[in-house]
Amino acid sequence: MSRELLILRHCKSDWDSNFGQDEQRPLSLRGVANAERLGLWMKKQSIIPELVSCSTALRARQSLDLINEELQLSIDKIQFHKELYLASLATLLHFLTEVDTTCRSVLLIGHNPGLDYLVDHISIKRPPLTDSGKLMTTGCLVRFRCPEEWQALKQAGDLLSITRPADIAGFT
Repeated sequence: MSRELLILRHCKSDWDSNFGQDEQRPLSLRGVANAERLGLWMKKQSIIPELVSCSTALRARQSLDLINEELQLSIDKIQFHKELYLASLATLLHFLTEVDTTCRSVLLIGHNPGLDYLVDHISIKRPPLTDSGKLMTTGCLVRFRCPEEWQALKQAGDLLSITRPADIAGFT
């Protein structure tokens, strides 16, 4: 039986706020709206992960909180990991090898450029980019069907979908 890996780049952050440290940058109003819409869309599509592993950055945590208003995942299904903040491909891959083997569906919430590299690394074929040449835009959710072993991810993921905020802009 295969596993499902969901990869989400945090929603749009607010570059105008006086956040001090990058890790404390909050979501923008557009980011909040996109996260709320994405949560509703995920619920309607029955995309409900068994486990969520999220960066400790404020914008990632806020994205998760807003999405989870719809998904209603129990707190024991959500983990926060400092090492996911601006993680490299090697860190992300190592992190996935640590996921419990009984877990069938994982949502990983983090940042670029690491998530771009991860999606490209896992995908059997090159994932489609936006018209501006981007892969993991803010608020982008990628779904993969993956092999049984989380350790065997290199070019082994069947890309099921890439959903960007613009794709569900009118969804309510």
